[in-house]
Amino acid sequence: MAATQGTLADGLAGQLREEPGRVSRWLKWTAWFFRHKPLGAISATLTLFVFAVAIGAWTGWIVPQDPIKVNGIDRLSSFFTESVRGDKFYVLGTDDLGRDMLSRLIKGAQISVFFAIGVSLISIPIGGVIGLISAYAGGKFDLVVQRVIDAIQTVPFLVLAIAIVSILGPGIWQGFWAVAILSIPRPARVIRGSVLSAKENVWAEAARTIGATDRRIMFRHILPNVLAPMIVLATFVLAVAVITEASLSFLGIGAQPPTPSWGAMLTGSGRLYFETHPRLAFLPGIAISVLVFSTNMFGDALRDILDPRLRGR
Repeated sequence: MAATQGTLADGLAGQLREEPGRVSRWLKWTAWFFRHKPLGAISATLTLFVFAVAIGAWTGWIVPQDPIKVNGIDRLSSFFTESVRGDKFYVLGTDDLGRDMLSRLIKGAQISVFFAIGVSLISIPIGGVIGLISAYAGGKFDLVVQRVIDAIQTVPFLVLAIAIVSILGPGIWQGFWAVAILSIPRPARVIRGSVLSAKENVWAEAARTIGATDRRIMFRHILPNVLAPMIVLATFVLAVAVITEASLSFLGIGAQPPTPSWGAMLTGSGRLYFETHPRLAFLPGIAISVLVFSTNMFGDALRDILDPRLRGR
């Protein structure tokens, strides 16, 4: 019993000794990232900030006011103005229906971020598995899969998404499933190229020589070696999903009123009052641009770090 207690105590002490070292390594890596990839680090900070805002909007902690409540008496208020009754303060003003712009932007971040994350969580794993199996199997199976992917990619992504949502009917969920399914071909194509290169390496031949099954070689040996392009590709899919969701909402077939969506805000009061109150269009437009730009730049920085050839090694 005493020996067992001594073993547990030693293990706990070892974990406590390792924890500061682990934190120190993370701090050193973060400092290196900011020093060598400043644009990527700033973009990562902006992306994480928008993600945090989306989570806060989902919990309701950081939304100052009801984003869909109409206050006609305070319509088209400017920046940093107080309501007529004196019970509210509008940091970014109000729209044509008197709704708080800051609250609507925060809730719009929730829709865009969750939409993009959901699309990535569906399209990246499914597309990665399709590309992995297609490249490893080869032959007629690979030929058929790639021709199907080519057929899908011949039609512009947004045009095909609009066509599918028009058939299914307007709505955020219809747009989500359409974009998620249409985002599968690109990861499948990218991962297929990586797998074609990886499966010819010496370690894959060694695993095949000692009698490893095809499933084990694919998922235990090849897949971990193509995770880097999948991670980088996820940032690209995130950005495309944000733009597509905003485009569908802008056209009126995505998020439906009164749901606060950045794209819907552009086509609603932003378009009607652009000449007299341009902030109604600039604010959601800037939010979309910042999220897409920061996600893309963060993905480029990740690609430079994860690819040894781009590190010069």
